[in-house]
Amino acid sequence: MRLINSKTLEFKEFFDSELPPYAILSHTWGSEEVSFQDMEQHLPSLETKEGYQKIKKTCFLAQNEESPIDWVWVDTCCIDKRSSAELTESINSMFRWYKQATVCYAHLSDWAPMRTQIDQRGSTSRLEASFANCRWFTRGWTLQELIAPADVLFYDSAWEKRGSKMSLVQQISEITGIEKDMLLGLSSVSDYSVAARMSWAAERHTTRVEDVAYCLFGIFDVNMPLIYGEGNKAFRRLQEEILQRNDDLTVFAWEPDAADITSNGWRYDLFATSPALFKCHVCPGPDSDQRGMMIPSRIGQPTGRTINYRYSYDEASEYSITRKGLQVQGVLYKLPKTSQHNTACWEYFLELGQLRFEQNDSDVWVVAIGIKMQKYGPGSFVRQDPQLTVVQLKDEKHRAAQARFFVSPDNQDIIQTSQNPYRNVVYAFDHTTIKEIRRARPESHWDGESRMFFPARSKYGAFAALVTPAIPGAERRLLIVINQDKSKAFVWNYDGYDISALKAWFWRARSPLEFEDWGTFRTQTRDDRGRDIELKNTAEVEVHGVKHVVEVIIEESDVNFQRGGHSWRVKQLTVSLELLDIKD
Repeated sequence: MRLINSKTLEFKEFFDSELPPYAILSHTWGSEEVSFQDMEQHLPSLETKEGYQKIKKTCFLAQNEESPIDWVWVDTCCIDKRSSAELTESINSMFRWYKQATVCYAHLSDWAPMRTQIDQRGSTSRLEASFANCRWFTRGWTLQELIAPADVLFYDSAWEKRGSKMSLVQQISEITGIEKDMLLGLSSVSDYSVAARMSWAAERHTTRVEDVAYCLFGIFDVNMPLIYGEGNKAFRRLQEEILQRNDDLTVFAWEPDAADITSNGWRYDLFATSPALFKCHVCPGPDSDQRGMMIPSRIGQPTGRTINYRYSYDEASEYSITRKGLQVQGVLYKLPKTSQHNTACWEYFLELGQLRFEQNDSDVWVVAIGIKMQKYGPGSFVRQDPQLTVVQLKDEKHRAAQARFFVSPDNQDIIQTSQNPYRNVVYAFDHTTIKEIRRARPESHWDGESRMFFPARSKYGAFAALVTPAIPGAERRLLIVINQDKSKAFVWNYDGYDISALKAWFWRARSPLEFEDWGTFRTQTRDDRGRDIELKNTAEVEVHGVKHVVEVIIEESDVNFQRGGHSWRVKQLTVSLELLDIKD
């Protein structure tokens, strides 16, 4: 670490093990900053630059502390930016350097001196507004410079001391949305969820696009190489690096403004494109004991109730980045809904976190915050909606389970290329003749929202569904099995004669590849007398007490298939039922 001697203004380098006490400067850059090379050359024009006066003033303040500080660090000149290796090391170390500083001097160059504001008869509110409007609160790099040091002293444009982080904590918390406990050092950065930390940077900006990510290294305790010129890829790399260190699904708890979605459209990708997309979260307030998820402002606070917000996410959640996409182990809900055809189905919901609302420890209700997902292949999902979804968990209708599945990080790249082997054919169930799908096997290949199966890689795969026919007065459930190899379907009366072996096969089916051919299937599903099950495409049903026969049919058509904001044509094999003549 290169430091400046506050007496002589000369440089000296120190290893971490021998660092002396030092002061550090936080500021916003102007047009006359001084570089390392300028300090080395020390040309006559150096003295006239505004940046050099900041360096001298920082040294003056350090020397005039009650216990003089002999060393200072200023980012403009203490890094030789001609060396990419030194720049990378410095940016990766900067949060730690600010945290280890004895004191941090924050110079707000556009904060008018107190006497000027008094001359203009400014009220107290106007004085606070002047502080809040300072450019220092809008820059990306100054976020870590506010959070990391224990002691931050604020100076206005005339270098008059106006307060400390401790004395101004209320105003700073209101300006930044950062809880006072964090600012006062009563909690650590790691106590807060990824979404909460991202929201701190939502209204901040940097001159270079890549620095939007690089200035957050310390906030998320990550280290990355710098690749100036990579543009928005830097923020994507940051999120991927965060995923390697945190099992916190709130990294996906972002959403664009509704106006942006309407006017510009939106790619439904999993990763955010900038911290600005996390500004949907608001601070829970001073009475909250929550140090995790910020609250989506759309939830609001019910009138007439005193509520504490508590955030919790499942500690069993985890994920990793693979060639197939993002592998997630998390809570996947299946929320009941009614389709446009007025038939029962469900939609998929990935829980990112829960909020517990409490009143006097007696009235407790829970909402889950997450994102709606669409299935595009076996165990493979895409983000369906760019907006977050809030679900109140009232009853057991919301079926949830820990599941391991894949999520496409880039919808277009995965869905619309040959990487998706399931993009050409689907097996759907007709809405007009089949009222409800009670169970489907294997569930990994079943899409409960669109009521369809995605094909297996092996041509010998089979799928099965326990259905209720859409026939008024019909009281029987039917078991339909689809032979992927021949594109045929077979049907049995589930409530009829003994098919116990077939039922057992249905309930244990976890994969469509359990058998290699239909001969093996028939062996596995023999009845109690050892007879092979009869493969047929008709079954008996009772309608108002009268026996009828239904036939299962598969019809082929080309349809427009939509997932994650994209669409393409697929061959759809639709399974339907036809009511035949009354059985004698």
